[in-house]
Parts: sequence; C-alpha cells; structure tokens
Amino acid sequence: MLSPLPEYALLFFRLSLALVFVLAVVAKLRDLPAFTKATADLSGLPARAARPAATAVVLAEATAAVSIAAGGAALTWGLALAAGLLLLFSAQLTLALLRGRSVSCNCFGRSTQPISALDLLRNAGLIACACAALVLQLLTSHQSVVRTDALALVAVMALLFVTVWLRLPDVSLILRPARQAAATKESLS
Repeated sequence: MLSPLPEYALLFFRLSLALVFVLAVVAKLRDLPAFTKATADLSGLPARAARPAATAVVLAEATAAVSIAAGGAALTWGLALAAGLLLLFSAQLTLALLRGRSVSCNCFGRSTQPISALDLLRNAGLIACACAALVLQLLTSHQSVVRTDALALVAVMALLFVTVWLRLPDVSLILRPARQAAATKESLS
C-alpha cells in the first residue's frame, strides 16, 4: 500500500491555492474600482483598458479557484491556470519594481502598502505550491479517499499557511529586530 502522504500534500496545496484565489476574488469584487486603479498604476495601462484587464484577472482567478476546488479533470487545468496567473503577476510586479514604481497591488483588497520583494517571495511560494500540486496530481491521478479527521487537520494547516503567507510583510516586521521594524513601519506610514 502506498503512503497517503502524497494525497495529503496534494489536498493541502489544493485547499491553500483555492483559498488564496477565493480571498483574492472576494477582496477585488468588494472594491473593484480600487483594484482597477491599482491595475492601471501597476501596469501603466490607460484607464479605459484597466477595467477590462481587472475584470479578466478576477474572472481568471475565480476560474482557477473553482477548478482547483472541483478536482477531477478540472484540477490539472486549474493548477496550471493558477501557476500561470502567479507567474504573470510576478512578472508584472518585477517590472514595476525595476521601474521604481511605488504602487500598491491591491492583490487581496485595498492597500496602501507599496509593492516589494516580499510580494515576489509570496508569489514564489504560491507558484511552488501550484507546481508541486501539478506534479502530485500527475503522480496520484487515481481517486483516493482521505480520512475525515485528516481532512480537517489538512484544512486547518492550509488555513494557517494562507493566513501567514498572505501577511508576509507583517510577519517580516515581527521577525525583524525591534529598532529596524519600527523604522520600517514608520517609513510605511
């Protein structure tokens, strides 16, 4: 009998990615005008092109979330879409950082915090989740039954991971020496 670890790891990645994309979609829909403005600021698109671009991002993220959550044949496509979106977002963030733009991405709701390398680190971790899930999906393509108690534990782990990972800039402030954290927090205000 094969170890259930690959199935649990795949479940962890699926739950984490689906939750990330659901949170992103809900936050963007709550204030679509702010996300549209952030899209224009980040990408340099004219205002008339930013609205369709922002709408396309929300639809693509919703599609990824639904496909990943649904599983089955849609899972592979959803994971590939998630990885592609995250790569695209990372490329856009990288270009904005290289151009010295001090803008907010509003990736998970309205924010005044400017983009930073931590946003790229966050995306790199999520890309790793999507790629690992794709590999596991291909290796464990059979339907397996996950125990209910294990499902609850994996769901809690995914929730904790997403909570910490999406708040990476705040976590980095906590982990810095007190004087450096105070100076960074003051510069963000």
